[in-house]
Amino acid sequence: MIKLNQRCEQLLEIAKKIRNNMMISYLTAFARSRRNEPGDRDEALSILEHLCHTKKTESELSNDVICLCGRIYKDKYTESFCQDQESLDKAIEWYRRGFAADPNIYAGINLLFLLAIKTEDLKRNNEAYRIIIQLNALLGKKGRSLRDLTDYWDVATYFELHAVQRDWSKACLAALHMYLLNPPIWYLKSTINNLKILHQATRMRNQKKLQQQRSIISDDEDVYSFWIDHQVHFVYEII
Repeated sequence: MIKLNQRCEQLLEIAKKIRNNMMISYLTAFARSRRNEPGDRDEALSILEHLCHTKKTESELSNDVICLCGRIYKDKYTESFCQDQESLDKAIEWYRRGFAADPNIYAGINLLFLLAIKTEDLKRNNEAYRIIIQLNALLGKKGRSLRDLTDYWDVATYFELHAVQRDWSKACLAALHMYLLNPPIWYLKSTINNLKILHQATRMRNQKKLQQQRSIISDDEDVYSFWIDHQVHFVYEII
């Protein structure tokens, strides 16, 4: 896809058309973000941001385009070992924009997760509170309870939703449910990586506070820690 785009760029008439074609721009940016050679992610962002500027309204933009911007900035933040606060802020901004345009589970859980990294007390954050309500409603449409959810990503969302709220009991139930679904390893790796990012970021933000909290760990949190350790071991043992 990248090579095809580069060839087309050499032809002025075609180059003009593909720059404003949302699907071609999205696929090219996605390919660059996944290849991740030096300069690829910055080029991907340049393509996507140009596309966003050429559209007059949010309705003209695919939500996938908006959320891919968020994903790329999230990756840049992660690869900086949680040091790049500017990329974190921009990731939040793009996922917020995506969730506002189309309130869906993917944009919502990513926005909530990044807010959990940015915010010291998520329970006092009004935006996070509203997102939690909306995500619960969206999951409720897919099943009346956790047992009704059969799609891995829905269960993973339920898991992450309660993990960021430190509701260890429900997070543990979801962790077990994810395991029993027997998903592909890369599914589990994606979920575990999110938790590792959150853990690393919060530890760096307030290490002393975490050390004090760690001296008092509930039984539910012990079980939660077991499932995290179990899945990390399972994922990386197979890989």
